[in-house]
Amino acid sequence: MCRELREPMVLSSRRAARTLCAVKRLLTRRWVATHALVVALVVLFLLLGWWQLQRAETGNSRSWAYTLEWPTFALMIVGFWLKIMREELHPKPEPGGESAAGARRVRRRRARAGAGDAAEDPELAAYNRYIAELAERRDRS
Repeated sequence: MCRELREPMVLSSRRAARTLCAVKRLLTRRWVATHALVVALVVLFLLLGWWQLQRAETGNSRSWAYTLEWPTFALMIVGFWLKIMREELHPKPEPGGESAAGARRVRRRRARAGAGDAAEDPELAAYNRYIAELAERRDRS
C-alpha cells in the first residue's frame, strides 16, 4: 500500500492518492518493459497488416486474410495487456480462500493447539514460539 493512503486526507485527495498509487504500481521496471513490448508488438502487427494489404492489392489473394489477421492479433495483445493491468490493480481473492484476518485466526489457533504437543518437546515449544512471534510481527507491519 502506498504511503500517501496512511495519512489523513480529504476524500478527493484520497482518491488522487489511490490513483497515484496505482500509476506507481504500473511503472516498475517489469511493467515499463511490458508496456514497451506491447507497444512494439502492436506497431509490428499493424505494419504487417499494412504490408499484407499492399500484397493483396497487387494480386496475392491469400494476403486478404492476413490483412485482417494481423490487426486482430494487435487487438488481442491490447486486450491481454488491459486484462493483466486490471488484475494487477484489482487482484481477485483466491477461490475458497479466506480473508487475511481469517487466516491470522487460523494460524493463532494452530499455534495454541500445538502448544499441548510442545509441552512434551522443549525444542518444538521453542520453535512454535518463534513461529508465533514471526506471525505477530508480520501482522503488525
